[in-house]
Amino acid sequence: MKEKREMELKLQELKFSMIDLILFLDSHPKNKKAFECFKEMTEKYKALRSEFVEKYGPITWADTAEKDSWVWVDGPWPWEIEV
Repeated sequence: MKEKREMELKLQELKFSMIDLILFLDSHPKNKKAFECFKEMTEKYKALRSEFVEKYGPITWADTAEKDSWVWVDGPWPWEIEV
């Protein structure tokens, strides 16, 4: 469970950083360094998200489209998770 939580936190960190860069790039669209950083973080996010979905199941309902069946409800519900 610790690894799952660490992966969730890392995904949140990457997503926050990407959003921050998006906001920066909106006002500085020609900044190549920022855009390269955004692309690098996006690749890291995609890879980690893919690994997370493979190990622990879908994060959102859209992740189930890559499975063979509707697995969205297979994992424990939030109130069933032990802390």
